[in-house]
Amino acid sequence: MPNRFSVAKRTLDGMQKRHTAVGAPGLAGTVPPILHLYQETDMSIAAHLAELERRHQALEAEIAEARTHPSIDNLQIVALKRRKLLLKDEIVRLQN
Repeated sequence: MPNRFSVAKRTLDGMQKRHTAVGAPGLAGTVPPILHLYQETDMSIAAHLAELERRHQALEAEIAEARTHPSIDNLQIVALKRRKLLLKDEIVRLQN
């Protein structure tokens, strides 16, 4: 099942082809403003994914650090692992 961004991309690609094929005076070869919206959305998703991956790595390091300290309760480690899994689920959801 295609996600909403792939459908939007195909729609916008078709719009761009029609726009440049029409050869409107003064607009030939320009990108329709709606394509800029798609590119900005795509970039903001990429930035969000990068931030989620950074947080995931930080939690991984925090879990490794917590395991080395005997004073850390196992419930705290479980809570960190749960947060890490939630981040991973969000990353996978955004990638699909």
